[in-house]
Amino acid sequence: CHRSDPRLSDCIKNSVESLRPLLARGIPEFDIPSCEPLCIPEVVIDRGAGAVAVRSTYRDIKVYGPSQFVLRHIRIDMERNRIRIKLWLPRLQLTSKYTMEGRILMMPISGTGTSRGNYTNIDATVSMHGQRIKKDNETYFNVKDFYVDFNIGHATIQLDDLFNGNKEL
Repeated sequence: CHRSDPRLSDCIKNSVESLRPLLARGIPEFDIPSCEPLCIPEVVIDRGAGAVAVRSTYRDIKVYGPSQFVLRHIRIDMERNRIRIKLWLPRLQLTSKYTMEGRILMMPISGTGTSRGNYTNIDATVSMHGQRIKKDNETYFNVKDFYVDFNIGHATIQLDDLFNGNKEL
């Protein structure tokens, strides 16, 4: 797509749609891994203090369904080197190993085990800020910052051994 194209957003939309099957299995020549499943080594969630204070770590995360996104809108601001994309995902399924420590109100909560999550009806907004770089007499857009904001329509999460086997809790 050329930045002078008056229909630049449509061109990029069409390019993304044609890339969808390749994204699912990966593009090794560009160091783009497969996103089916999308593998994430680790995520740490630390909810500080107060009535709910929980720290959880998720490892070996596998995400199924990210290539099924629907591209809803693209806005490109070439002058400010910004791109904003709105997506909708019908469903994501996650599996991981987790550890959790903390408390909810006065009840201690801890556990280690397998976690599974199902998330549906996800609206996501992706914002990218980049810079133009010259390479071999060509100008490229290099992404510097990448932010994702999302709203989940419905979520179910299962945490095996949440209370380390204590059936009463």
